[in-house]
Amino acid sequence: MAGYVLKTDILGNQTCVSGDSACYDQLGFNSSYRAYDNKCVCDRGYINQNSRCVSLDQLCKNQLGLNSSYNVLSDTCECSIGYIIRNDQCVQADDACEDKIGRHSKFNSLTDKCECDSGYVLSQKSYGSELECRSCTDKHGIHAEYDYLSKECECESDYTMDDDGQCIEKQNNVYFDLIELDDDNNEAIIRSDYDRSYYHVSYGLGCLSIWRYENRQIVINLGTDYSLDTWDKIVLQDDDQTCNIVSKERVDSGFSLEEEEEETGGYYVPTSVNVFEVDIALSPYRQAIENLKNKGVVGGYPDGTYKPKNLINRAEFIKIVMGAAGFPASGSSCYSDVKDEWFAGYACAAKSSEIATGYPDGTFKPTNNINVVEALKIVLKTFVISVRGLDEDEEWFKPYVETAQSHSLYLPTFDSADKKITREEMAELVNRILDLQSKLSP
Repeated sequence: MAGYVLKTDILGNQTCVSGDSACYDQLGFNSSYRAYDNKCVCDRGYINQNSRCVSLDQLCKNQLGLNSSYNVLSDTCECSIGYIIRNDQCVQADDACEDKIGRHSKFNSLTDKCECDSGYVLSQKSYGSELECRSCTDKHGIHAEYDYLSKECECESDYTMDDDGQCIEKQNNVYFDLIELDDDNNEAIIRSDYDRSYYHVSYGLGCLSIWRYENRQIVINLGTDYSLDTWDKIVLQDDDQTCNIVSKERVDSGFSLEEEEEETGGYYVPTSVNVFEVDIALSPYRQAIENLKNKGVVGGYPDGTYKPKNLINRAEFIKIVMGAAGFPASGSSCYSDVKDEWFAGYACAAKSSEIATGYPDGTFKPTNNINVVEALKIVLKTFVISVRGLDEDEEWFKPYVETAQSHSLYLPTFDSADKKITREEMAELVNRILDLQSKLSP
């Protein structure tokens, strides 16, 4: 009869019993008879282990602990939500992350990974070789801060990171020895006390008393770039005088002005050369720079150059963009680090217009170099270009990037969101937004 099987007892007597009953005797509870192949099988969610049907969930709990279960789809044991496997046991994910990378950590269920809390970065422990979540000040010193955009540590304005990863005060001035002087032709040989390298410089007419410093020290003011490659001013300390360096070249220690004069008849800069045009000649955005210069939006440095490859800081950028859009400078002392400086009126006008509202700590950080997404946001808001709203769990800058791309404002050289932009890129971006404005205007 269907559903029945022949069962033989210990005396050899045979009787017909139901298949399920026979399977119960064979495998215990949670078993049933499968008629088409005449076999006893465990119910769904159970497995035959040592001739008994054992719950797969219970098997997983025996293997990984109470906070585990059996996944029918993947046919594997897995931890409950909020738990991860550590040392062959399902433990609370946040606790496991704390054991793994320190107490300033959490479990990200979207990436299924441990990550540091906001304001902390993963780095080598101060002792040993293991990794842990550390604050920026713990890792790089008291003058470090956390960049919420890049999620990395950076040094405060006026500080830079040394070879040991510590934020140290930027070297605003470098001392030079005045080795040789040709006062008639306004040129000199100077030697850096920083790296002992020699430079042949041509200086401006304002350095009238530089002859007094031969075989003594002068100072090169590095301005805001803090790079030995960008210095362009001499400071004569005793006279409290500053004068421009017109040109400079690194030379070897045996270079002599007298030999140079014999060979060339004297070193000079031809007055017929347009220094600005020469400086931007190789820039891919040369036309944009010229356009903005002709419109009075940008100018050059006192030595006549534009320095297209130099980075541009937030103060310079906000002044140029607000000026290009026709915003008048208005206000002062609108941030804790903005008083009455040359850019204050534009920074304050941008704040009152909600174009650039600064950082959560009430600062503007004017000397910080501006990055791509900050620049795009300021430009789009200044020129009132419509940007879609922000979706949930979306990076704040994504709508600005999409809008910039749709209007051809995202430059080919913008290779990452946190890339610091150069003066030539700024010129191209502003030139493009001005073109867009003219097309959109009725």
